[in-house]
Amino acid sequence: ERPLRLLAIECLRRTAQLEHVPWLIHMLNDADEEIACAAAEALAELSRKYDTLGFSRQATPRERDVAINQWKAWFRGIRPDVDLDTLQLDGKR
Repeated sequence: ERPLRLLAIECLRRTAQLEHVPWLIHMLNDADEEIACAAAEALAELSRKYDTLGFSRQATPRERDVAINQWKAWFRGIRPDVDLDTLQLDGKR
């Protein structure tokens, strides 16, 4: 399952489509640190910020929460119509 999630993140990154950002933000909460960090790196590239907004392997849980909220705020700034808080992986709301 882990290689599939990493592959999914890589595919989303390569598409360079902003509609995939909510899925990447969702993956920042993954319990697997490698998955969460790969999602942060993909977001940095897609946003062209080239900064993970403090999301890193060394970050505390609080620092990660702050970074996730910053990613949500960034995306809401460009796509205010997307509800990032009720995102469901099965596509249902």
